[in-house]
Amino acid sequence: MLSDAENNPRRFRRQQLIPKGLTNVALYKPAWASSYYDIYNNPNSANDGNLETSLANCFNTAESDNNDWHWWRVDLLAIYDIFYVSVTNRGDCCQDRLRNFTVRVAYSMKQKYTPIQSDTVEKTCVRVGTLGLGATVRYKCQDAPILGRYVTLVMPKQREHGYGLDKPAPMHLCELQVLGRTTSIYVVGGS
Repeated sequence: MLSDAENNPRRFRRQQLIPKGLTNVALYKPAWASSYYDIYNNPNSANDGNLETSLANCFNTAESDNNDWHWWRVDLLAIYDIFYVSVTNRGDCCQDRLRNFTVRVAYSMKQKYTPIQSDTVEKTCVRVGTLGLGATVRYKCQDAPILGRYVTLVMPKQREHGYGLDKPAPMHLCELQVLGRTTSIYVVGGS
């Protein structure tokens, strides 16, 4: 049995264990991103419940993305108490295309998203340096539960080196699960 009190990441195989009383509230909800590579690797590829780690099953940003930051966001369509996020990295190569990222939670969102916002708008759930090749890791949110509707993974654009390359690297994300439950708190003015 997993301890809900632990803050350390937990690694799982393809079947994700979800703590009792919580569900993946991000499953099949609307998602969007700073950019995306093609219609097959679109933002909804990262919250479709598929934990396979090959590129064909993952979301990735466009290589020509002109932003300084890559980001992916899901609208949960309601306010939830969020306790954990579970992140799955690509497993067939390129594990460094998901690193130095932050997962944030907000109960409302500004019209135009910028990844650098005050913590009064967004609360940090977790900051992650590296994630292993094909790994699925569950992280307990700081100050859990966090009340929110929007969950955003933000990663600074990084350069890819080696094999004669020195170009901005895209971001790859195979799955992001948001583990939460319906809140008993009513939020006035949430959008």
